[in-house]
Amino acid sequence: MGFFVIDYLVLDAGDDNIHGARLDQPNGHIYLAASIDPGRVVKVELAGFTRVGALELEVGEKDPRSLEIDTVDGYGYAGCETSPGIIVKFRLSDLARIGALELETGENSLYCCFIDQPNGYIYFGARTSPSIIIKIKLSNFTRIGALELETDEDYTEAAVFDPTTGHGYFGTYTSPARIVKVNLSALTRVGVLELEEGEDKADTILIDRPRGFLYVGTRTDPMKVVKIRLSNFTRVGAITFEAGENKCHCGYIDQPRGYLYFGTQTADYRTISVRLSTFLRLAHIPHTGHDHALTAVIDQPNERGYMIDTLPTPQIARMGLHAAVAPTYIDHLLTMGI
Repeated sequence: MGFFVIDYLVLDAGDDNIHGARLDQPNGHIYLAASIDPGRVVKVELAGFTRVGALELEVGEKDPRSLEIDTVDGYGYAGCETSPGIIVKFRLSDLARIGALELETGENSLYCCFIDQPNGYIYFGARTSPSIIIKIKLSNFTRIGALELETDEDYTEAAVFDPTTGHGYFGTYTSPARIVKVNLSALTRVGVLELEEGEDKADTILIDRPRGFLYVGTRTDPMKVVKIRLSNFTRVGAITFEAGENKCHCGYIDQPRGYLYFGTQTADYRTISVRLSTFLRLAHIPHTGHDHALTAVIDQPNERGYMIDTLPTPQIARMGLHAAVAPTYIDHLLTMGI
């Protein structure tokens, strides 16, 4: 059988507009960033699938749009949509606020981030025109430097890290979207790949390092997924999804089993699967009564995926991940509600 919904967890009032999510797989928790004023970080225990606490940020630390965790040292970092951007550091174990770092003038609206834990840095993308990439040293929580991208490389909303090569890839919210490749150690721009007409607004980037590809989800109607080869940084092809499968805002990759999953930012949102080996849309699950999937995480060892929506109340869909059967058979089963 294909993937399926196990259950939903309804979050607390005020846990709204969750745009950032990270999985602490070793310790069995998910951390969520609620983009409210002031912001909030919510902690969910996976074993009981229950909300176990929250950290209210301070006045002025509003609208955290990005979130990253350091499971080795036990800290989390929430990037705020402020001017200039503010990064709030907190301890994972007890959700205690450690401190905040205000960035420099113009380094605003921290919409995406990733961590290079072995080398001791975290990188944030500022949704500015042009975009700015900011490098933070973890050991002393200080700003090391920043890279301003080039003209038309604007409004970064998605980013991914390739630990094998030490490159970061940043997607722009432009038409068409552009993927900018950055050498992280030197904090220098390597190059840019402009996507094709209609492949607009890169809102999700996933990496399949073993196979050597990036996958970019677009915030278009309907959404598209663009495949990029890492070795020569070239576009391989694209999938256009079905009518009504609009505005990709999140996704995750199940690389060992060979699937991608994307969530749509629509009423009665869908989770849609893509088979990596064939690069074909496989199946979908409708989440009737649940609107606007905003972020997602995967727990590969336990074969679980989590999609977080925001309307009518913020909820987490816990999903089982299994090897899919023939696409027509899955679609028939899902249509019948089996």
